[in-house]
Amino acid sequence: MLTVLETERLILKPLAPGMERAMIEYQQANEAHFSPWNPPPVPGEYSLERWTAQCAQSAADFDAGRGYRFIVFGRETPHEPIGVANYSQVSRGPFQACFLGYQIASDREGKGLMREALVAGNRFIFETARLHRIHANYVPANIRSGRLLARLGFTIEGYAKEYLFIDGAWQDHVLTSLTHRRFDSGGLMRK
Repeated sequence: MLTVLETERLILKPLAPGMERAMIEYQQANEAHFSPWNPPPVPGEYSLERWTAQCAQSAADFDAGRGYRFIVFGRETPHEPIGVANYSQVSRGPFQACFLGYQIASDREGKGLMREALVAGNRFIFETARLHRIHANYVPANIRSGRLLARLGFTIEGYAKEYLFIDGAWQDHVLTSLTHRRFDSGGLMRK
């Protein structure tokens, strides 16, 4: 079952069928804003076919516990995406971890909205999905992202040279993580 998260100013909905056109518009409107921090768009990035497949796969992954892709909406605009919080590559067994990726629309930056969204998303990952660790990596030049992760309690664990191809070059990344200090496997480790 897909879980909707709510905060004081936001609604976080799992990416699911029916959101295709809204996501295409959101991605196109923010393409230049995201390009210094995201891998280059794939062919057909803004096609309805691609987003139909993405929405279906995301809902299936959420339901199966393989990934949790939340689309962030403002309470005043509950059908217009303003951000994304992706918890992907979920690994169970002795790892119990995932990778976090996030973005906020250019006109919503600097208002604490992504922090608010990630506090709710991280709580879901630790308390509902019952994971122990969230990894989040960022390009060193993305100072705003580094500060956000630090405010959320993420710890720098290392530095990866030429980690991802972004903005026309192989970019180094700062590697961080946040762990659930009161993690209780409750038998998960045997799965």
